[in-house]
Amino acid sequence: QHGPHVSQLLLFGLLLWAFGTLLIRWGVPPAVAWLATLLWATHPICVQSVAWMSERKGILAALFVAATGHAWIRYRASQRIGWLVLAMVCAVCGVWSKAPAVFGPLAFAAWDLILLPRARSRWLAIVLVGGAAVAASVPVVVIASQMRVIDEEEGGAHVARLAAAVGSLGHYVQSMTLVQKPALSYPIQSDGPGALDLVLGVLALLGAAAAALVRRTAETYKLRLAALAWIGAWFLPISHLIAPVHILVADRYAFLFAFGVCLAIALAIEQLRGTLRLALAGGLVCLLAVRSVQEEQAWTNSIELFTRAFETNPRDPQMCENLASAIYAAGDANTALAILHAGVTARPREPHLLMKASQILWQTGEHDAALGTAQAAAESGLSSAAWRYAVLLELANHPQDAVWWARRAARYHPELEMYQRTYATILVELGRLDEAEWALRTAIASPDHPVLDDLRLADVLVRLHRYAEVPAVLDRARHDPLLSHQVKRIEAQLPH
Repeated sequence: QHGPHVSQLLLFGLLLWAFGTLLIRWGVPPAVAWLATLLWATHPICVQSVAWMSERKGILAALFVAATGHAWIRYRASQRIGWLVLAMVCAVCGVWSKAPAVFGPLAFAAWDLILLPRARSRWLAIVLVGGAAVAASVPVVVIASQMRVIDEEEGGAHVARLAAAVGSLGHYVQSMTLVQKPALSYPIQSDGPGALDLVLGVLALLGAAAAALVRRTAETYKLRLAALAWIGAWFLPISHLIAPVHILVADRYAFLFAFGVCLAIALAIEQLRGTLRLALAGGLVCLLAVRSVQEEQAWTNSIELFTRAFETNPRDPQMCENLASAIYAAGDANTALAILHAGVTARPREPHLLMKASQILWQTGEHDAALGTAQAAAESGLSSAAWRYAVLLELANHPQDAVWWARRAARYHPELEMYQRTYATILVELGRLDEAEWALRTAIASPDHPVLDDLRLADVLVRLHRYAEVPAVLDRARHDPLLSHQVKRIEAQLPH
């Protein structure tokens, strides 16, 4: 991919129009509304959401959030129930596109309280649209918890969550002010909030409090409160105060949060006088646009992308592994190994990096070095590392050494049939057929296990002279024409 996909750009263009007109409908002066939208459109923090095709869900969620806001204000202006129903439907669609969209109704409820006149319809909108979003979020939260997207261990105690919230706010201050270059990984993710993150987070909170308290003209004050309400509503899901998400910070998390910051900046610029206001607005938009174009270069290929991430946070083992894999796929094994060595230096004995290094060493013919590196990974206690080390030992004709590691992986994760298959293969090689049968029966307990496992079990049963059990085991394999020769070979060994 060289640049954002055309369809992604079209959706983003539609989103910009939706947000610009949304602000105007809610009473923001058109000049401020379009300047805020332009600042947001050109800010580098949005590059990840637009350039990354997997983040289309974020763009779609934002579109549904905007549609919810449009329907909400139309309902409040006309009192027509159809607009309220549309707002509820859009709120649900937003949540099912991306979970943080559940906070969209909260933002619009705050806007309603700040910008619109009192009416009974206000509370009906807040209750029904907010209720629809919350109801839609229930299955999403359950699935996210099961997949460990929401990880209680990540947030830790209350103090840790508070530090995560303040530190992540400080991080986003650096991103919004262009101090921090956009990347897939940041030091705060590996090491937690640093002193600068915490200080900037506290200063940002104090600045927000001052902006909420200082009051000049009523109209300007209301718009400032609306910007702060938007920022606060969209910071909640990324602050870790409500739920500790498994990644501490990410540019894509701040996608909608950044829009509120851009609105606040546009409101501040609007207070300046003619020429200065125009010069500052034009210069800022040009600066942001140039930086966005520069940052988009990192998304043109995997090596560029993971190089930026690894340079920004060399202690992130996932980014190190991704970069090494991309470089090795490009044919440069030595550089890939050097990257992995640098990663292990930053995170000594990190099993995933050692596993990747052992894989490359084995494929390049350095078998002794590969075995030593794989052993170091396996000794970390990671079951996948133990399994990979067993596989390499078997390939190196050391089944007696391999069986202990294979058994360790298979017993720790009996549900993973590939672990059981490897364990069984080594046991068969050692002549321990009774144990091999147990491992293979565990493997075929999975409904999606490969048919080859049935053939392996049938072969073991033949060796154990338990011929009566073989036909039932071969039942599924008989229906696969590609395996007919192997089925016939096993059946030929059965007594007639």
